[in-house]
Amino acid sequence: MKQIIGGFIMLLILHLPVYGQQQVTGTVTDRQSGETLPGVNVLVEGSGSGTITDLDGRYSITVPDDSTVLIFSFVGMQTVREKVAGRPVIDVAMAPAIKELQEVMVVAYGVATKEAYTGSADVVDNEVLENRPVTSFQKALQGTAAGLQVVSSSGQPGAGATVRIRGIGSFSAGSAPLYVLDGVPMSGSLSDLNPNDIESVTVLKDAAAASLYGSRAANGVIIVTTKEGKKGKTAISFSAQTGVSSRISRGYALMNSTQYYEHTWQGLYNRALLDGNTKDEAVAFAHAHVEEIAGFNPFAIDNPLDDSGHVKPGTKVVTDTDWRDEVYHTGFIQDYNLNVSGGSEQTKVYFSLAYYDDSGTTIGSDFTRYSGKMNVSHKVNSFITAGMNTYFSYSIINAPPAGSGHANPVRSAEVINATTPVYNPDGTYNWENTAVYDFNPVALAEMDIYRYKTMRTLLNPYIDLQILPSLTFRTNGSFDYSGSDDLVFYNPEHGNGAGVNGRSTMSRGNNKAWNISNLFNWKQQFNASSFDVIVGQEAHGEKYSPLSAGVTDFSIPGEYYLIWGAQPEMPAA
Repeated sequence: MKQIIGGFIMLLILHLPVYGQQQVTGTVTDRQSGETLPGVNVLVEGSGSGTITDLDGRYSITVPDDSTVLIFSFVGMQTVREKVAGRPVIDVAMAPAIKELQEVMVVAYGVATKEAYTGSADVVDNEVLENRPVTSFQKALQGTAAGLQVVSSSGQPGAGATVRIRGIGSFSAGSAPLYVLDGVPMSGSLSDLNPNDIESVTVLKDAAAASLYGSRAANGVIIVTTKEGKKGKTAISFSAQTGVSSRISRGYALMNSTQYYEHTWQGLYNRALLDGNTKDEAVAFAHAHVEEIAGFNPFAIDNPLDDSGHVKPGTKVVTDTDWRDEVYHTGFIQDYNLNVSGGSEQTKVYFSLAYYDDSGTTIGSDFTRYSGKMNVSHKVNSFITAGMNTYFSYSIINAPPAGSGHANPVRSAEVINATTPVYNPDGTYNWENTAVYDFNPVALAEMDIYRYKTMRTLLNPYIDLQILPSLTFRTNGSFDYSGSDDLVFYNPEHGNGAGVNGRSTMSRGNNKAWNISNLFNWKQQFNASSFDVIVGQEAHGEKYSPLSAGVTDFSIPGEYYLIWGAQPEMPAA
C-alpha cells in the first residue's frame, strides 16, 4: 500500500511542471483589408518564448496558464495585447500604425524601418507622383528628396531627364543612378514607366546601397515599387487629365518689320558715311540697298522711307511676321488611366492601361505613349506563393533637331526677321530669307520627318517559399526587351536635303537583358532585439544589337523609304 501511495505522489510531482499549460491557436488579419498577415511576432509576455504566423496568418503557441498575456507585433501595425483567460482560439485583427507606416521603406532586397536603416534614404509615395502632370516618373521626382537633382534636358515632349544623386561622382564614367523595379535591377532608365502604376519610390543616396548592389550603385539607387492587387471586392478606377502647355515667357522683344526696315536703312546710311560719302550720297546708298539687305519690302509702296530713314506717313504695312507665333503654339496634354485591382485569399491581380499625349509647344514636336501593366500573385498552398509582374509601353516622339543648325525651328524663330513672309503671294511657301536661306521652319515641319518609336516589354516571374516561420526563400527572374525604330528624312527640295536631292536614314536597335536572383531571408525577434540576415545570388546579362542605313537622291516626291533612294550609304551596325 505504501508503494502505491508513493508512486501516486511521484507521478503527481512529475506532472506539476506542465499542469495548467494550454495550447492557443488563431489567425491574425489586417483590420482594414481583411487580409491575413504572415510573419507576425506572437510573444508570451515576460518570457523569451514566442512564434511567428505562417503564410496564411495562422499561429499556434503553448502558454503556461490562463493569466498569460500574448503580444502581437508587426512592422507598420499597432501592437496588440491579448489575455488568454482560458480561450483556446484567439483571432486578432491588427490596425495600421500610421506613424510606423511612414517610417517603413523598401530598400535593397527587402524592407526596413528608418530607425533600423543605417544609410541615407528618402521615400516618395504614390500620391506625390500621381498628382504631377509629367511624361515620366523621373520628372515627377523633382524636388521630392534632398540631394536628388532632376533636370529636364529640353522642352521636347517625351524627352528624358538627367537624374543625379548628390552630384556627379565621376568625370569619365557614367553618373546616372541604378534603377530597380520590383526588386529587379534594370538596364538604362525607366522614363517610359507610367507614374500612375507606382506605389512608392525609395532613393538610396550613400555607399550603404553598394553593399548589396556593388559598383552599379556607385551613383545611388532609385528603387521603384509598383502597385499590386488587394484582397476584397474588385475596384475599378478611371482618371482623365487634360491641360494646356505654353512658353513661360516670350523672351526678349524682337523688332517688328517697320523697326527692322528702318534700322537696316540707318545701318547702310552710317556705313556710307564711314566710307567717306557725303550725306546725300549716303541717303541714296541706303535707299538703293535697304530692300536687298532686309530681304523684303514689307510695305505696299516702293521707297517707303523718307530721307531721314523713317516710314513715310500713311504707308501701309503689308508684312509683319512674328516668327515666334509661327513656330510656337499652345500645346494640349491628355492623360487617361484605367486601373483594375482586386482578388481573393489565393489570387490577387492589378491591371492598368494608360494613354498619354502631349502635342508640344513647338511645331513638329509631340509625344504619344501607350502603356499597360499587370501584376498577379497566387498562393499555391500554405508555404508557396508565385507571381508575375509585367509591363509594356509603346511611344512615338516627333522631335525636330535642336542646337545651332538651320533646321532647328526655335533658332529660326529668333533669327529670321519680321519682313520675311511665311508664304508667297500665290500661297506657296517662301524659302528666301537673309538669315537661314532655303530654310522655312513652318514648311520644314510639314516636309521633313524626325520620328522616333520605342517599345519596351518587361516580364518578371517570381516564387516565394516559407521554409520555416523565420526563414523564407525567393527566386526572381526577369526579361527586359526594348526596341527602337527611328526615321530621319530630309526632303529633296529644300533645307538639309536639297544638296543631295533628299536624304533618308533609318536605324533600328534592340536590347535584351535578363536577371536572376535567389535570396534566403532569415528574420528572428527576441524581445526588443531583431535579426535580419540575407544570403543570395544574382546574375545579369544583356545584348544590344543596332543597325543603321541611309540613302540619298530621291526621284519621287514625298517617299522616304530607303527603297526609293538611288544612292545607298554605308550601313552601320
